[in-house]
Amino acid sequence: MFCYTPKVTLGDYVPKQTSLEDKFGGLPWGLPPERWPLCGECGEPLTFLAQFSSHPQRFSLGKEGRVLFLFSCQDDCSTFDREAGANAVVIVDRDDLVAGLTAAPPSFDESLMLAEARVVEWVQYEEPLPDEEKWKCYDRKAWAENEQALNRQIVHRTKLGGFPSWIHRVHSHPQGYFFAGQYLTGPDDFVQSEEIVNATDENNILRYLLRGIENGIGYLFINPDAVEPKGELIVDYY
Repeated sequence: MFCYTPKVTLGDYVPKQTSLEDKFGGLPWGLPPERWPLCGECGEPLTFLAQFSSHPQRFSLGKEGRVLFLFSCQDDCSTFDREAGANAVVIVDRDDLVAGLTAAPPSFDESLMLAEARVVEWVQYEEPLPDEEKWKCYDRKAWAENEQALNRQIVHRTKLGGFPSWIHRVHSHPQGYFFAGQYLTGPDDFVQSEEIVNATDENNILRYLLRGIENGIGYLFINPDAVEPKGELIVDYY
């Protein structure tokens, strides 16, 4: 099975966004304003993490033109508790997308906004788990017994597709959902121009600007139903 990791550049160093793109941070493109989610715990608008368009190989959302938007609370709420509502996945059909960047709700604390990074390339990697081993990635007992061997064959980065690199344990997911990707702090493969290097010196500073999920991994599960697509972001911490 293949997975796909993003190669990105900071939004400050590329032309202003004028069309739909896969991206991390900043403001979402095309999200209907009324669908910006609120935190189920503190009630404040969630921080936008990333958006990805449906793609037949790396990220199928069940219908051409659909776009997925990821959100998470950055205000110390219980993002680790899947019942708290501190994370959100919003999937929008192509006909329901709006034109341009979507402004954050008036009550959003702009200090919690993440730096924008735009995806310029998806890099394909193979995760060579044999067919007879794949089920072990989703079985708690089998994972615990084979964790080291399985982890050697899994890409431990922000990615779409492939297999999850669990931190502590396997997380269950509802029937009809599949593992679609994972989010570690943020993307870590930057197309660096001289200006970016001079401004930031090291990649770890760039990753901090895109912190998103600090010291943990967000696991993305999708139900690509043709009529009512759904998603869930499950976060675990080191």
